[in-house]
Amino acid sequence: MERKFNYHPEAKNKFSYANEQENVTFREYGRNIQNMARHLLTIEDREKRGRMAITLVELMKQLNPVVGEPNDYYQKLWDHLHVMTEMKLDVETPFPKPDTEVLVKKPRTVPYRVGDARFKHYGRSLELMVAQAIELPTEEERENASIYLCRLMKMFVLSHSKDLVEDTVVIENLKKLSNGKLILDAEKVSSQNLLSINPKDILQGPFSNNQRQSGGGQRNNRNQRHHQHKRRR
Repeated sequence: MERKFNYHPEAKNKFSYANEQENVTFREYGRNIQNMARHLLTIEDREKRGRMAITLVELMKQLNPVVGEPNDYYQKLWDHLHVMTEMKLDVETPFPKPDTEVLVKKPRTVPYRVGDARFKHYGRSLELMVAQAIELPTEEERENASIYLCRLMKMFVLSHSKDLVEDTVVIENLKKLSNGKLILDAEKVSSQNLLSINPKDILQGPFSNNQRQSGGGQRNNRNQRHHQHKRRR
């Protein structure tokens, strides 16, 4: 038997596109939950409206479960329900209605340091290390720190470029970063090859863990005393 469908030209198309509808406040619940939340406002019986609100919260929990269910989980669900109803829902709830000012309050602006780094390929961390090196008490410590910083700067350049930077370039850059307070003798650096970028030298620089270095020195001293004692025997 052939089926026939009647077509009524006066019938209106009830379908609509999503971009023509109201935005979904919480995507984790979906549009249908939001529509049901708005429907609660049309229920005149307050007791019935409260029962349906509890059922809707349980449905929200099933749609967006949380492992362990922290203590504030149900309060969060009720807060979301109040937000979806534009804070107009009047029911008996186990938690107070959230403060409207807190919901619309904008987060505080995260402060950022004003001004660009003098040498962006070295970064701001190097500038902080340069400031620490300037405060070292002795000339020898400042020189060792300057050598370490120049080696580190050469490695930073290698991470961005395959070409090895000249020693004179990093020495001059360090001078500028320290405002002329950290100066290395280029001839001494060249003759003694002080700026070789051996990874071990970088890891054992003046800014590494002092406690680890002191512990290593103590172990070496104990080993030396042990060998000397054996030779005496």
